[in-house]
This record gives sequence, C-alpha cells and structure tokens, in this order.
Amino acid sequence: MDKIRYRLVYNRQNTLNRQGTTLVQVEAYLNQRKIYLKTNVYLKPECWSREGAQVINHPQSNELNAMLYEYILYLQGIELGYWKRGIPATLSLLKDAVKKKSAVNVSFSIFAKSAIDNSDKKQSTKDNLHSTLAVLHDFCSGLDFKDLTYTFFRNFEQYLREKGNAVNTIYLYFI
Repeated sequence: MDKIRYRLVYNRQNTLNRQGTTLVQVEAYLNQRKIYLKTNVYLKPECWSREGAQVINHPQSNELNAMLYEYILYLQGIELGYWKRGIPATLSLLKDAVKKKSAVNVSFSIFAKSAIDNSDKKQSTKDNLHSTLAVLHDFCSGLDFKDLTYTFFRNFEQYLREKGNAVNTIYLYFI
C-alpha cells in the first residue's frame, strides 16, 4: 500500500479575500493525484513562510502551527486506521472520512457489543451472546471484521476443543 503524502499549501489560488487574508490548505498526494483539504486558517501574506511552510510574524504563530500539524496528524490517523483494517487508503476515502468525521476504527467487538445491547432480544439471550463475545475476545482480542474467515472459525473451534469443551458446548458458540 502506498503512503499518502501531506504538505501545507498557502494561497493556492493566488487571491486574497476582502480582509487581505487567504486560506491555508493541506495537500494530500497519492499516485500522482492531489486533493486539498481546508484547515479554516486564514492568514495575511506576511504571516506565512513559504520556505518553512509555517506561520511566522503572528501573535499566535506557535499555536497556529501546532493546530495545523495536529490536523495533519489527524489525517494520518485516518489513513493508519484504514491500513490497520487492511483497506488501501485512497484520497476519496480520506476526503469522505474528513467530511463525515466518521470513526475509522470500528472493530467487530465494539460493533457486536453495540448490536447486542440495542437488540430487542430477551435478557437471557443477550447474556448468552455477551458470553460468546467474551470467549471470542479471550481467543483473539482486537478482533476486526477482516479477521472473520473460515480459517479463523476453524481455529476458534480447535481452541474450544483444547479448552475441554464438549461438542454441544462448542457448537453453541456457532449458532
């Protein structure tokens, strides 16, 4: 998987607004394609260093630089979240995640717990499902959707056999 490269861009369109300021944007570059994400930071030309790509000559220059670099770290966090899930990060996925402010790292365990808690099943059924989820967590913590394969379930079955569970108990977890 290729890594997205980020850089700060000032006054990309070479125009100033009525206040004499212009936008600082983050350029994301991947496979000879670029997207620009707004930072909502507007600066006057004398407050920007093109060489260092940072804010200078501004009363809050340190804070603004920290904010801009934290935004880049936020974008890299989104990209790493996709990487952890085995999804190749693309510019369109990054743009959608920024627009929706969606969580990238929804694991199977979190999803299953939420689905169980919000279901209209009886409490005893919910308790059984929670115990199954706990056994799955003991077998493989940090379980993700991409991990749920035929081989995973075969290994889980073998794990239950090694724990000394009977046949009916093992297949209770698969129903």
